[in-house]
Parts: sequence; C-alpha cells; structure tokens
Amino acid sequence: MRGKDLHIITVTPPATSAVLLQQAKEALRIDHADEDALLSAYLAAAVEYCEARLNQALITQTKRLILPRWGTAGVIALPYPPLRAIESVKYYDDGVLTTWEAANYVVDIQGRPGRLWPAEGVGYPSHDARPDAIQITFECGWGNAATDVPEIIRIAIEKIVHDLYEDRSTGMEIRGDRILDRLLAVASIGHEM
Repeated sequence: MRGKDLHIITVTPPATSAVLLQQAKEALRIDHADEDALLSAYLAAAVEYCEARLNQALITQTKRLILPRWGTAGVIALPYPPLRAIESVKYYDDGVLTTWEAANYVVDIQGRPGRLWPAEGVGYPSHDARPDAIQITFECGWGNAATDVPEIIRIAIEKIVHDLYEDRSTGMEIRGDRILDRLLAVASIGHEM
C-alpha cells in the first residue's frame, strides 16, 4: 500500500540528533558559539534531508502508520527502517478503536523494511470503512545515540552542514553532489521500501 492510501505521523520524535552540534562544529573547525543557532538549523535540515532521502529513521522515534485497510498481499511493510518494535496495532470496529492483540500477528524486525502479517491460522479482523481504519504504532531508528547511526550517514550529514555553512552567502541549497550521492547511495543499499 503506497501513496495516498497511507499516512504517517511522528508520535514521539527523536530525543537527540544523528550528529550532535559539537561534532558538526569540530568537523567545520569552529571553536566559538556565535553561530550555534545557524549551525543547529543546518544540522536539523541535513538530518531531515537524509531521513527523507533514505526513507529511514536515524535516531529511535515512534511513528504511527495510518491505513484505510489491511494490506492486500497479507503483509504490511512498515516505513522508516530499521524497525525496532511494534507498540500497538489498532483498528476501528463499529466506531470503536480496538487493539489487535500481539499474539495475532507476526513481526519481522530484521527485514528492511520491517513487516507485519497475521499469525498462522489468523486473518486480519474486519474493520470500519474509513481513512484511518488501521493504526499501527511502531518504534524505529538505529538507536538512541548518535553513535548508533551508521558512520557513513553521519558523514553525509556533516557534509551537508559543511556545504550549507560554506555556501550561506549564496543561498541555502542542498544540491546534487557526487560525494554526497555516493555516501547516501551506499547507506540506502538494502534499506529501500
């Protein structure tokens, strides 16, 4: 299920950044705090760009996938790998948001993307016809610390911050760059939806 059929919201954002401000300053050889606000904005933009480009969650966060119906192939792929855990699977039945017990489904957290499907001998429960009929809340991301994020992704983030900082007088733009493209291409191998 793709596109207009699904909606994803962030329930709990990451508690930290994939690259810390001090790390970015060290990479840029900046030893003052005069531009911390600017660098923090560049860092947030770089992390958001990498997450969107890779379709991955970098630091542990909780997301909710909202669907109008269960997956037609029997398997629901969960976006923003790596999947860490399913917190809940809920569906609307006669107007009431009902929890589908964990014993009724199987979760694959090793795959990229993570997946969910009914346990053997169990089918998906019937649900109301509405755009938010199915709500799957899950935890995703490489881990709780910046050091949990693969180094190649952290290097790409630092490169983006560097480029934005160095080009700030000509306008902020994350432009095509062979080095950045190669870093993110390697980081995305095996992690595509």
